[in-house]
Amino acid sequence: GDECGESESLPMIDFMVYPAPNVWSNQKEVQIIYPDRNGEKSYKKDNGSWNTKNDDSRVIFTENGTLEARMKLDDGKITESKMDVGNIDSIKPTVSSSNPDYTDSNNITITLKDTGGSNLKGYLVTTSSATPTINSSWKIISPSVSDKTVKYKIEENGTYYIYAIDNAGNISEKYSKKFNVKNTVTYDAAPGTFGGGTTKQSYVLT
Repeated sequence: GDECGESESLPMIDFMVYPAPNVWSNQKEVQIIYPDRNGEKSYKKDNGSWNTKNDDSRVIFTENGTLEARMKLDDGKITESKMDVGNIDSIKPTVSSSNPDYTDSNNITITLKDTGGSNLKGYLVTTSSATPTINSSWKIISPSVSDKTVKYKIEENGTYYIYAIDNAGNISEKYSKKFNVKNTVTYDAAPGTFGGGTTKQSYVLT
């Protein structure tokens, strides 16, 4: 009768990605897990040259790319694996603003843009010159988009700092602007005016 021959399947090369492949971040670390066999290990990042490694390798990506790994086994066979590394955004969002609109409750118009692909997560307006972190009190933008225009009411004169953060954790460069508020100030009219009473009148400060 016929003999059933079994072909030995090649051992697999695996990849572990951190943060996870579907999570946006400004860099990814990929660990290559080679088979527990003797042999020559190597990997290639994007279109670069092959790097020979003799241990499990960690490869850093700061932009989207590809990773190839291969191992020449002790029996001469070669096992290979390839993966696309994506959801990387290392580009900082940008911020700009208008001056206060005195006819619209001293609101400023803030323009936020993100071109790196992860989209805007939030923005922050503060009078503190301290640089914010990803854990600061960001006002969340929902739904997350690449371009957003928002209004913010300026309450008092001073220098304001405006920031944007994207879903990969990139924070915009410091944007500062000095705003003057238009206030309505009330004062007492001279006694005896308008029949001797005290009349509240107002004028505008700029």
